Amino acid sequence: MSQPSIAIVGAGIAGVACANALAAEGIATTVYERAGGVGGRLATTVLPESAPAYAFDHGAQSFNVRSEAFRRAVDAAGRQGSVLPWPARWGHRTADALQADSRDEARYVGLPGMGALVRSLAAPLDVRFGHAVTRVAHDGRRWTIERNGTDTAHADIIALALPAPELPALFHGATPISLQETIAPVHYAPCWALMMGFAQPLGLPYDGIRIDDDMLAWAARDNTKPGRVMVDESWVVHASPGWSAAHAHDTPEQVLHAMHARFAEAFPGTPEPDLMAAHLWPHALVEQSAGMPCHWDAAARLGACGDWCEGPRVEAAFLSGVALAAKIAEAL
Repeated sequence: MSQPSIAIVGAGIAGVACANALAAEGIATTVYERAGGVGGRLATTVLPESAPAYAFDHGAQSFNVRSEAFRRAVDAAGRQGSVLPWPARWGHRTADALQADSRDEARYVGLPGMGALVRSLAAPLDVRFGHAVTRVAHDGRRWTIERNGTDTAHADIIALALPAPELPALFHGATPISLQETIAPVHYAPCWALMMGFAQPLGLPYDGIRIDDDMLAWAARDNTKPGRVMVDESWVVHASPGWSAAHAHDTPEQVLHAMHARFAEAFPGTPEPDLMAAHLWPHALVEQSAGMPCHWDAAARLGACGDWCEGPRVEAAFLSGVALAAKIAEAL
């Protein structure tokens, strides 16, 4: 008897972890990804496209490891030269001072960019890039998957590895009740990311800085991460969830000027950057999770996974994908 066909929508770390775990059991999948590469918010962008350029990890800045399953994946990527610890100097900008901030857990980054961990997991997989899934529908027997508004594919089992708020739109008003109930409590906060490139090093003694501010939450000197080849200063600043939500409809130009001004105020002596850009992540921080490892509807053969299942961490997204793989494998 042939294996049922399995489609996974989304090639962030949750979707790729799900497909990778199934591949380890000899179970093939097809992964559909709308972008041109894997990784989702484990993202690095290079600006401008021509040299000299700056590289920015404008999504997730780093990740830690607490579970044995994730440790195995990170160690395997490390042996391939795709992941290393980030020996950053940690700081904390309070309302009154800039001071050291101790961190007990090791933080890891991908080499040469944050998506390297996901690329290492995706290496043996069938990932179809540029396939934006616009609709999924079940006829009582199989799933129909519409891609790019015109093409269709079919699968016996489907796994949705996307932010929870994006899921209902795929069903065009016919979201299964079980999925509605799972994602009902989930709430994300957006995040504006400011990218700044400087020709000279900033006179700051820390590489990762927590910021107590109503606008800014975090700043990172990305060029201190291992495997980065740029010489000039590359900084990423994340706005606070509340400010990002209040300014979600601002233009990138408005945001970058506002955030740069506040950064210069928080860190006096900051020069004018040679380059600035801003990017909005609409579903960046899980503020309320579903409280379960993954979603699995055995009757419909429909699964869903992501950081929204159990928490706002890279590792949580990975474990959610692995948990869904176990449910699918059990159903076969």
